[in-house]
Amino acid sequence: MLDSKTADLDKEERPDVLSLLPPYEGKIVLELGAGIGRFTGELAKKVEKLIALDFIEGTIKKNESINGHHKNVKGLDERMVKWLKVGGYIFFRESCFHQSGDHNHKNNPTHYREPSFYTKVFRECHVNDGNGKSFELSLAGCKCIEAYVRNKKNQNQICWMWQKVGFEDDMGFQHFLDIVQ
Repeated sequence: MLDSKTADLDKEERPDVLSLLPPYEGKIVLELGAGIGRFTGELAKKVEKLIALDFIEGTIKKNESINGHHKNVKGLDERMVKWLKVGGYIFFRESCFHQSGDHNHKNNPTHYREPSFYTKVFRECHVNDGNGKSFELSLAGCKCIEAYVRNKKNQNQICWMWQKVGFEDDMGFQHFLDIVQ
């Protein structure tokens, strides 16, 4: 994290984010953007198996050094949607628009995007199973992280939850909006 109050913020953010997840006890969980493992250890305590993914090799190694004692955790980088079971969820949080922390780093590799970018990318995820069935991701929820709103007055830490559904089963984004609003 890029903030001088990382430890204090993490104490609130971690339970805040975990409370937004669907039931995961005893499940196989795919953790995208696992980073150094801030959520890995908490998830590993309750899941059958955890696959922690990240695209930066150094963060995967750091996560393994912190959480390697959990025998049900495996770090990989593969294609998530094909692995996800029908009815399964993808949950992630992201800093949008700009950096949320107060540390200025010369070499911050992060590219801050608008929330609409993530919505568009995940809405366009379609998978065929080889048997003529098509699947897509349906938006199940989206909101800002309350710990950041309370502590930083920052509504740009956003989380999304997507569910893998049969292409014909997706009730659509409009249905989601109708229910939420």
